[in-house]
Amino acid sequence: MLLNTREQIEDAVDVYKLIPELLDLNQIEHLYNLNANTIRKERWLQKQIDEQKLSAEKRKKINTSGFGFKYKPVVMYRKLYFRRKDVEHFIKQKMQQSPEELLLMAGMAAVARSGKKNISKENYEHQST
Repeated sequence: MLLNTREQIEDAVDVYKLIPELLDLNQIEHLYNLNANTIRKERWLQKQIDEQKLSAEKRKKINTSGFGFKYKPVVMYRKLYFRRKDVEHFIKQKMQQSPEELLLMAGMAAVARSGKKNISKENYEHQST
């Protein structure tokens, strides 16, 4: 029996089964391009802040929106591991919508406010052209 490409893709290996649930810093850097040294520095700064070793002026200047500040690691054998779902959640939070998506959403919101029913992307594109 000959399989078409769609069936071959559906039978392909699930990538998430290959990626472990806990990732070390090197894996995070390799898979998600989050710099391991930056995460280490953020963890060190967080420790300095918690122990109140930094002055109030220096604490105000620190940007605490990084991955190392927001998520707690799992420590095993003196090595830091982070949960895959935390890494993906952080990346999803930092992603921005493209201008095209923003315009599409604004147009769909305008149609919704006008009271028309059956709003879909195809209907909106057909009406706007």
